[in-house]
Amino acid sequence: VSEAPALLGDLRERRGGCSRRGVVGGAPAPALWGIRELTLSYNPLCTEGLQSLSESSNWSNLLQLRLLNYEDRAGAVTEDAGERFFRSLVAPNLRTLRVTGVPVQSKGALMLSQSSTLPGLRILDLSRTGITAEGARILVEAENLQQLIGLYLELNPLGDGVERLTSPDVMPMLRFLDLRQTSVPM
Repeated sequence: VSEAPALLGDLRERRGGCSRRGVVGGAPAPALWGIRELTLSYNPLCTEGLQSLSESSNWSNLLQLRLLNYEDRAGAVTEDAGERFFRSLVAPNLRTLRVTGVPVQSKGALMLSQSSTLPGLRILDLSRTGITAEGARILVEAENLQQLIGLYLELNPLGDGVERLTSPDVMPMLRFLDLRQTSVPM
């Protein structure tokens, strides 16, 4: 409980640029054991901050995580950061994961598809993350993501990568699918 004000204070102090401390910077993130919903949208996100978040000591109560990286600064978040984020994120009760504007690419999609640490995930938003046709195929065929009811892939260069979604044996619970501006052939 005492760590939450420090986390919020650190976020309030940051204006422009990439913080090198606290949850969005290079220092370890606090144990966020009591937080149920965390939104860090519209904060300049760095590779170190993303790594610090995923390595936080306890996400067991977290239900929703929203990260919208609004800055398109070259090198602010590296391509490998998305892969490392999904490889190390352990949040067994997480229901909603919205990671937008972070270069997830196909490597990150593969890590997410192989993760056994997000069993409760129901809504996945990977809009504007560089997911390609290959990454989309990996996601829709992943056994551990078949329970999704919402998949948002807006603004990714998917092309024909989602044709498998029309098959009745993939993602049978899916009710919401966002493919806006993805170059999906109609």
